[in-house]
Amino acid sequence: MSQPKISFCLITKNEEEVISICLNSIKDIASEIIVLDTGSTDNTKKIASNYGAKIFDYKWENDFSKARNISISKASYEWIFVIDADEELTYNSRKIIFDFLKNLKKSDSPYIIRVKLIDIEKTGKTNIIIKKSLFQKDKDLIFVRPIHEHITSKTKSFNLIDSPIELLHHEYKKSKNILNNKHENYIKTLEKIIRNEQNISEKLRYMYLMGISYEKNYDYDKAIDTYNNAISLYNSSNKDRNTIFYTNINVALIQLLLEKNVNKAEKHLIELLKDYPNNPEYLFYIARAYQIKQDFKKAIFYYENLISIFSDDSIEKKLSYKVEENLFFYTMLNLGRLYLVIDLKKSIYFFDKAYTFSKTGELVLLYTLCLLSLHDYKKALDIYSSFFKTTINEINYFKTLNNKDIRFKNFIVEFLSVLKNVRFKWYKKEINLIEENINYIKNSLIDISICLITENNQESIENTFNKILNISESIFIIDKNSTDNTINLSKKFTKNIFKVDFSKDYIIKNLFIDKFKSLNNVLFLKAEYFLNNEFLENIIEFLSFLFKKDDKNIVVYIKHKEAFVPSIFKNLYGVKFTDNNLIKYEKNISVLEVFTSFEFN
Repeated sequence: MSQPKISFCLITKNEEEVISICLNSIKDIASEIIVLDTGSTDNTKKIASNYGAKIFDYKWENDFSKARNISISKASYEWIFVIDADEELTYNSRKIIFDFLKNLKKSDSPYIIRVKLIDIEKTGKTNIIIKKSLFQKDKDLIFVRPIHEHITSKTKSFNLIDSPIELLHHEYKKSKNILNNKHENYIKTLEKIIRNEQNISEKLRYMYLMGISYEKNYDYDKAIDTYNNAISLYNSSNKDRNTIFYTNINVALIQLLLEKNVNKAEKHLIELLKDYPNNPEYLFYIARAYQIKQDFKKAIFYYENLISIFSDDSIEKKLSYKVEENLFFYTMLNLGRLYLVIDLKKSIYFFDKAYTFSKTGELVLLYTLCLLSLHDYKKALDIYSSFFKTTINEINYFKTLNNKDIRFKNFIVEFLSVLKNVRFKWYKKEINLIEENINYIKNSLIDISICLITENNQESIENTFNKILNISESIFIIDKNSTDNTINLSKKFTKNIFKVDFSKDYIIKNLFIDKFKSLNNVLFLKAEYFLNNEFLENIIEFLSFLFKKDDKNIVVYIKHKEAFVPSIFKNLYGVKFTDNNLIKYEKNISVLEVFTSFEFN
């Protein structure tokens, strides 16, 4: 059976900050890429054209559904995947998507497939959103609603199914101005729709979306007011409140109140539970409220009440996909946390339940801590081995790690030492695998900034970028008056581009230091250097070394031809370059000089 053909369809406007991430994730599996551009004034269309996208211009009419329907009308193939420019198809999803589609049963009704969108915030927090993104090309399938649009059919039935396909949402990588403009435009559009909408159900839906938009714009007070107004309108309209939608509005309000005013959240939940004592989400969030208030006895009481709800098939059938996934996992995870200091065996029991459902870094850490405490080293090793085998290839997972995960990384190193001391000879292969993966994680968490000096390097610059992007995403270009296409090609990879009139490299490096002296871990390179794999491996090794050192200042000298060039700096304060690749330091600065003998040219 031949591979299914997929048309990926995007709507764009000024997406140069993120679109390369999206297109790079789909380029190898897309039969075609359709870009409907609504008036970009940056390099969005140029970047898209470099990926072979078919680009169509469209005058924006404040209607996302209309734009979506035009974009999918351009698609040529059986399957259509609607993806946004700030979304990325995960590595694992790229591996499984064709087999998933081929295994679908033949049907006279078209398929609409829901995928998981992992929404990443600047803080590192992630939220899971379910989207109808993938569907069969069919004239009866259309997008509806001018904002927060979704695909449906008004003339015939369709097969709606869930999938393991995942997207990462990188909205946080967009500049603050672009995000503010986006959410402000959403809010203005929604205000107009709500004013004119006569249908109560539709008005409530748009009020809910308005609250979400206020949240994304960090206007939490207005978001709370909007959710409260929606709930009041819902209650006064005598609509059926035994619906997922009514629960969703209340949960949106409760989630905000838990962060802003936990006592108000508790009060609201108590009132809701009077009418809906078996609502799984209300039970979960009142348990969470008591957990925040450190009333652990009440928290455990409500979490354990919730467990009995999950065994009720009639309740489970009413749960949304998102609720099924999140509530079960976090109920078990939170019970495991709460029992850590009360009953270690119960803690392990709940962590084990959570582990069968989802395997996050935090859970693996806590679960293994408990197992080690009870000297169950064999199971601890099994947990770690399984965890790393399933996640090591998902590079994007490590890009989303937050500070807690860095502490998790440190624990892994300690845990490996424990395992080696136990000396499980029959697990030698697994221990070696884990050690390799630990080194990968350590290296991937190092924060390195690269200063790349360019001068008419259009022939090699893209290859250089493809190499150094594996080391760092924070790249600065210092260009010595290039007259070719070097600058334009560099703009695809970084916005940090500075032109200088000086020809001396040491002057350029000093200008960089003066401007960015607060940066830690800086690597200076010239774009003309040929960066082979041996060089990259050695750089990662030295970066790992720098990361572990307590010294305030470290300089790494790299051999280029016959000279040792100072190239890596842990700290730029007090450093000045002089001619002939020498460095002088201010007084009272302790410097450790590390010489390496490998070459990169």
